[in-house]
Amino acid sequence: MAQSFNVTDPATGDVIQKVTYDSEEDIKQALKRGHEAFKEWSRVNAHERSRLLKKWSQKNPRKQTGYR
Repeated sequence: MAQSFNVTDPATGDVIQKVTYDSEEDIKQALKRGHEAFKEWSRVNAHERSRLLKKWSQKNPRKQTGYR
């Protein structure tokens, strides 16, 4: 089982999120995928990126509750 730690709100002490530790290999793979995704995303023109981000923000469930 993966080890994890709690992220707490310093003002209230409430647990906001439980985060698991990733292995070095997991991190390397995530960085590689992010780099590949960025290359593809950077080829999308600004108008299309704006449209996609707006569409995403409308579907994002955190939009209703807001970010902490």
